[in-house]
Amino acid sequence: MEGILNCTIPGIKICILWRQIAGSALLAAVLACLYIFAWFQSTAYDSLPQGRSASPVMNGQTGRVVSGMFPEIALGITKQTVVLSLDERKEEARIFPEVNQKKKEDLNVQVMTSSDSHPAETPLIVVCLYGNGGMPEKTIYSCESTNIEVDAFQRPRRLGKEFTGWYLDPACTMPFTGVEGTPVNLALYAGWKEFDGFVSDENGRIIGCTSPSVATDGILTFPRSMDCTGIERNSLGGLEEEVIEVYIPSNITYIAPGAFDHLHLLMFIEVAEDNPAYYSEDGILYAADGEIIAYPGGR
Repeated sequence: MEGILNCTIPGIKICILWRQIAGSALLAAVLACLYIFAWFQSTAYDSLPQGRSASPVMNGQTGRVVSGMFPEIALGITKQTVVLSLDERKEEARIFPEVNQKKKEDLNVQVMTSSDSHPAETPLIVVCLYGNGGMPEKTIYSCESTNIEVDAFQRPRRLGKEFTGWYLDPACTMPFTGVEGTPVNLALYAGWKEFDGFVSDENGRIIGCTSPSVATDGILTFPRSMDCTGIERNSLGGLEEEVIEVYIPSNITYIAPGAFDHLHLLMFIEVAEDNPAYYSEDGILYAADGEIIAYPGGR
């Protein structure tokens, strides 16, 4: 039942409905709040300096200007960063449609490019490594032009030869010392030389000596390289009166019969313990199956 207020005035009777009073009060309160909110928003915008985070932001997908105290939240995170600035010399545009009678300013949009937000990437260079008689024949790397480390490249191999480094030409006359400028492609060639004091064939077997100095203090030591694989007969000419002791490393897995017969002063032959093909006892050279291969001729 509706509440009724009865007021008695001489000659007049007044009835007031409570529901009508409450509805009118509520409507007045809503209108007051809307007016205060619009006034506060326009005042806050006027007080913000250009470039503040609370300045208006344009939606990069739809081109719509988003207003409010936190427009970035309304937009979300986009792939493009849009910077807005006010410029009175541009064509006028409405910033806040709900308060367009209060504020009109010019709008200028600048889109940040990748050069504004990210440093330029270091250019890549394709490096082709040629074995130049060795293996592998060709290897391709892709790396930064300012960070080429040749020591990190795969080291090539060539039987009977020793790797000397990378060169800019197949004849190995121009050593590679670094990149100049920003080339797109770079070709490098492996350089090779004989083992110090020895000459080897394409199978990695020693076929000659270049100097008696390979026997130091009477001890002959062969190259410790997997690319030196054996010793051929008559390969130690000129060392007849120089060698007293021979040391055979693990990489020597072939010794031709009679290879040490002409070493008249030879007293002792020693073999590395991890050699898979030979061993020695009392200075005598044996094959892995126990066969005598060489007996020191100086005894």
